[in-house]
Amino acid sequence: GAGTYEEGSQVTLTATPSPGFRFLRWEEVGQEVSKDNPMTFTAERNRSLTAVFESMPTYTISCSVSPVESGTVEGAGSYEEGSQVTLTATPSPGFRFLRWEEGGQEVSTENPCIFTATSDRELVACFVHAWQKAFGGTGEERLYSVQQTSDGDYIMAGYTNSSTKGGYDAYLAKADPSGNIIWERTFGMEGDDRAHSVQQTLDGGYILAGYTNSFGAGGYDAYLVKTDDSGKLDWEKTFGEKKNDYAYSVRQTADKGYILAGYTNSFGSGDNNVYLVKTDDSGKLDWEKTFGGTGEEAAYSVQQTSDEGYILAGYTTSFGAGSYDAYLLKTDSSGNFQWDKVFGLDYYVEINHFVRQTMDGGYIVAGIMDITDMGLNDAYLVKTDSSGNPQGQGIFNFSADDVAATVQQTVDGGYIMAGYTNSFGAGGYDAYLVKTDSYLNSQWHKTFGGAGEEAAYSVQQTTDGGYILAGYTTSSGAAGYDAYLVKTDPLGNI
Repeated sequence: GAGTYEEGSQVTLTATPSPGFRFLRWEEVGQEVSKDNPMTFTAERNRSLTAVFESMPTYTISCSVSPVESGTVEGAGSYEEGSQVTLTATPSPGFRFLRWEEGGQEVSTENPCIFTATSDRELVACFVHAWQKAFGGTGEERLYSVQQTSDGDYIMAGYTNSSTKGGYDAYLAKADPSGNIIWERTFGMEGDDRAHSVQQTLDGGYILAGYTNSFGAGGYDAYLVKTDDSGKLDWEKTFGEKKNDYAYSVRQTADKGYILAGYTNSFGSGDNNVYLVKTDDSGKLDWEKTFGGTGEEAAYSVQQTSDEGYILAGYTTSFGAGSYDAYLLKTDSSGNFQWDKVFGLDYYVEINHFVRQTMDGGYIVAGIMDITDMGLNDAYLVKTDSSGNPQGQGIFNFSADDVAATVQQTVDGGYIMAGYTNSFGAGGYDAYLVKTDSYLNSQWHKTFGGAGEEAAYSVQQTTDGGYILAGYTTSSGAAGYDAYLVKTDPLGNI
């Protein structure tokens, strides 16, 4: 636009920056006269103007991933101010993208993440383990309990007859965060030996509970196994008398001993009674108690409570309104009865499978309700106060059979429930995962499995916010029933 102009005519000057520069202002005799571009004015005198440019600011966009080797990120580099940045996170096998973080704070869950370059930034693409694994031999394997260990691995327990001394053997295995088996152990003799519960102990080892007829007083006996941190046997104990005694749940207690719960028909007042056993840290019997009436009672879950007593969940036919009623039982620290609650309606079947104390001192209970007497169960959750009085209930009933086997309170105050269903899914029964809010309203549900049969018996929220499930599958694996381990992201995806 520079040149010769007649007086009064309009002049238009347009400044075009070279690559890597941007227009800043017009100057005349060292003084700024305008920031407009183009600049328009009337020719009234000779003028000498300078278009002032500056180097375009560039910003460094750097990226990393967490955990290490969990994925890759494309799009990091240097960008001119105002240009568009597109970052794309790609997970490695066995991972899912979770979110972007900056300075330890979540900034986005979008992938790709798109923004305008206005400053240097250091972003972290966060991934979470998400996978499913089946493992076993030529026989049968089932898992009934899983826990994330202090080192971030997983410990699981159940039973196997693929390579045993005879019948079924109690099975203990440890897997890494990607679900790869680190080691596996079996326990038992020539009879039938099964584990239904496992917990990591304060010394880094593991405690298992189940039942055996390989040794003991007679029939089946409650079976307690303590191992070191490599799964090698420290000691094993049996509890019971001449008939049948079963343990389905074990927890380490505040005094470093152990509490077991199940049922017995060796002693007590009815056909089966709830059986509660307390041992010291060497498995030596401290005391044992039975609870029940003239019918049948069983406990499938036990936990030491904040007052150092115990809460148990199971079923009863001695008390209540129907044939089988859900049973919640509270004792003091010495196993003395404090209170019990029965949940049920006439002719209905209700069974509690699991109980845990909640953050507010109350309890969350998971179980089943058969309101048709046709074997078509509804999964249910019941929230109670500290005295066992119901405060809320969630029933998850679909078209067929839906079973809640376990429940845990999640860090957001809601609950995660696991079990199995044939109301929907890929085929047969599928493992079933339900997330609820604190009022037991469903937030989402997922199924896992193939054309065969799957079930989940144990669930825990993991340190990355996801969930670990354990059960069995017939859809994949070596043969027949195989151990089934599922790791999800925080929304239940794999």
